[in-house]
Amino acid sequence: MTGRSFERLLRPKSIAVVGGEIAASVIRTLRRGGYGGMIHAIHSSRSEIEGVRTVESVECLDDPPDATFIAVNRKASIEVVAALRRQGAGGAIAYASGYGETGTVGRSLEQQLVQAAGDMPVIGPNAYGLINYLDGAALWLDHHGGQRCERGVAIIGQSSNVLINLTMQRRALPIGYVLALGNQACVDAADLVDAMVEDERVTAIGLHLEGIARPGALAAAVARARAAGRAVVILKSGRSEDGASRAVSHTAAIVGADGVLDAWLKRIGVPRLHRLEAFIETLKLLHVHGPLPDRSFVSLSCSGGEATLVADAAASRDVELRDFTDADRQRIAATANPLVAITNPLDYHTFDWLKPERLRATFEAVLAAGHALAGLVLDMPRTDRCPDDEWLAVLVAWQAAGRNAQARLAVIASMAEGMPEELAGALIVRGVAPLCGIDDALDAIAAAAMSARMSRPFESIGADRYPSQRSTSPARNRIHAVDEAEAKRMLAVYGVEVPLNQPVRSVQAAIDTAAGMKGAVALKALGAEIAHKTEMGGVCLGLRDPGSIELACRRLLALSPRILVERMVEDNRAELLVAVRRDPALGLYLVIGTGGTMAEIVEDVRILVLPTTADEVREAILELRTAPCFSGWRGAEPASIEAAVRSISAVVGFAIARKDDLFELEINPLIVTGSRAVAADALLRFLSGEQP
Repeated sequence: MTGRSFERLLRPKSIAVVGGEIAASVIRTLRRGGYGGMIHAIHSSRSEIEGVRTVESVECLDDPPDATFIAVNRKASIEVVAALRRQGAGGAIAYASGYGETGTVGRSLEQQLVQAAGDMPVIGPNAYGLINYLDGAALWLDHHGGQRCERGVAIIGQSSNVLINLTMQRRALPIGYVLALGNQACVDAADLVDAMVEDERVTAIGLHLEGIARPGALAAAVARARAAGRAVVILKSGRSEDGASRAVSHTAAIVGADGVLDAWLKRIGVPRLHRLEAFIETLKLLHVHGPLPDRSFVSLSCSGGEATLVADAAASRDVELRDFTDADRQRIAATANPLVAITNPLDYHTFDWLKPERLRATFEAVLAAGHALAGLVLDMPRTDRCPDDEWLAVLVAWQAAGRNAQARLAVIASMAEGMPEELAGALIVRGVAPLCGIDDALDAIAAAAMSARMSRPFESIGADRYPSQRSTSPARNRIHAVDEAEAKRMLAVYGVEVPLNQPVRSVQAAIDTAAGMKGAVALKALGAEIAHKTEMGGVCLGLRDPGSIELACRRLLALSPRILVERMVEDNRAELLVAVRRDPALGLYLVIGTGGTMAEIVEDVRILVLPTTADEVREAILELRTAPCFSGWRGAEPASIEAAVRSISAVVGFAIARKDDLFELEINPLIVTGSRAVAADALLRFLSGEQP
């Protein structure tokens, strides 16, 4: 957490605007929003802006402003920021573009801006501004659709247009703050999450990010938010492929940057949403109920069709439609029509549609089952074409049942059109979450449940070889590889079991070496530059007699001057892919997947951000589609999961020891027998620290 205070910038009692027409637009926006504090205008030649008398410079102000919107060119902005800091201002928005996003000159200017700001918080540059709906302060140059509220969520984002669109939502989400990040030169998402935690009126925090500037700092800010009872969710767009384009392993083809990000977000306990609608619904649910204690959910509707839609949506999400106990069924059946099947989702039919008291009894009986959230599926009718009194009576019964049961309630419209904004707002006031769209509602429930789960602290292992996004000079390191024999030797030092092997340079040496190994051998072309031996015909397996060894040897010597002779692993019961790679921002991560030549086709992997534990490794293995191999599939002998865990843990130990220069590690396959796990193939590549 930074030592800077954001109090004056975010909740200003005095605001200055610097510039011409854009500054005028900010003043108009402030007035439309009902801002009641002092407004100052700074311009070198104009006498007034929007009726506010101007002064020529920051130094001419009687008192330093709490917040300043700077709308002059990029070089002049640096001078204004420096003057504000000298005067003791509370902070600023730097609107100008043309900084780090434009190249070398812009990066230099951005660094000058950072130095000029010092400890004074400056959002931007290239930032649209901020809106504080809680206090009516909008340092914003454009239209927006929000309104004043007493409590609400904070939305922090990089795209000004997306932020504007979010303020225009008609789903009754109470928004307390909208904060545009810009280039994040001085202030980034982690800083603003921390600042939002300080305001008790903020109920939840939503991030819309295209990149993670400081993952360690953001993880720490999220942990502080969780401790304060405020969940953080993210709508992440864009992909970072730096490093992936230089990878040569099978893993690089299977794991994208998004997969690594998802693993990191899971590690720190931040749900990721993929649609704006789900993002809004999640924030709305968190605003009303906060994080859900678990993922159990019960759905009620008067239609079997709606019940089926809910069941289908839940099947592909981390939501538990926990079934009723026998006692639950007896209690519910006593209140419902005998033709109602007591299941979750519950289709209570329309037998009691016009009998609110009977409906309330059924609702209370269902709520007594104690699910983390109960949702009534109900789309309101068009009031321009038909009355809604029957539907409103059902809602009254639902709310009364919720009060009596002290349960968390939601009303779910299958379509957004089925939830009028005015009604949604009224439900929120009454402590009921109005959710729009079944799929988005189920996404929200899964996210709210995930938000309550414990997260582990995040340590950015191995990310220091790449500069953060605040750096002004991104670097790219040279990469060098070692051959398979050396890779296996290095891994064996850390406890990874490897087959008996020996590099040779001649046919006769290969024959003699194989004879000493007493069993079937594999011959492999050996060279640091050889990554995909199978694809180039550089591997010959299951060789036993001198004749077959000689033929294979002559072919392989045409590919490389050295050959690796290796004892074949017997009793193969399972094959895993084990890899460690480096993400530019998040550091080293572990990949565990189904191994062998079909690894890229199967794409059955789990990702763990390092460091990790043996228990997490074991859990990842058991989540694979090939996990039955470890318990004995269709009568086969089981593979030893404990041997696999020991071997993968040894790989993790090696990776952490070489965190400063490891770029890429892959074992494919890790052959697992009834008692051993052996690295049958290994690839290692390191960063040299030199610039290309």
